[in-house]
Amino acid sequence: MSNGFTLGNGSGTPAGWTKAIATVGLPSVIALILTIFLMWNVTNAHEAQAKELERITTKVEQLNQLEVLIRIGRQTCVNTAPDAIARLRCLE
Repeated sequence: MSNGFTLGNGSGTPAGWTKAIATVGLPSVIALILTIFLMWNVTNAHEAQAKELERITTKVEQLNQLEVLIRIGRQTCVNTAPDAIARLRCLE
């Protein structure tokens, strides 16, 4: 098995990375490697951000549900308060 830096089948033809460098040039091979590396990193970062966004969305939904419960509790308190002072305490 060739590691890409040795000559291929013994006939003198380059194999692997050596053939790629010979075919397209060293700058192109470096650019290709860097592009693949950046794509991999961007994909990983995107997946991490998607998970974080999902977590934040869940928290926002929970906060919205809590807000509804607080409003229902306050309205119940106001509706059942015996006098004006008790109603004011419900809204604190």
